[in-house]
Amino acid sequence: MNRSEALAYLASEYKTLASVAEIEESDSAIGYKNVINSALRELGYTESDLATTECDYTASVKNYTALLDYYALRRLTRVLATKIDYSIDGQSHKEQQIYAQAKELLEEATIIVTALGFNVGTANSMTFGTLNLDFLTSGTEF
Repeated sequence: MNRSEALAYLASEYKTLASVAEIEESDSAIGYKNVINSALRELGYTESDLATTECDYTASVKNYTALLDYYALRRLTRVLATKIDYSIDGQSHKEQQIYAQAKELLEEATIIVTALGFNVGTANSMTFGTLNLDFLTSGTEF
């Protein structure tokens, strides 16, 4: 999956939310560029590889699409959080209802991405390790 395929995926999945949030369906700063870059960074790609990289393997594509969902929904909820409910000429527009739905989708995406082993959002993580200090001794017992 290359950048244009990732962009097509995001555009098809989040067309309605993106139109309400006024996010362009493009690989630009006002579109999904940062979403795609964040997903690729999480997969371990370097900054110099972001523009040209492709995810080849099935497992990587699964992780990539899950991360794309998470970062897209995170961006959408941030933009939608600024929207307010309003009425014009007797017509009511419930912008906060759309935000609430996007927030629920973000929570689901966070659970999925965390289950795949990525530490994003409010996920708790723990790392275990050992420190071997045997090099400090001369090899004789005290």
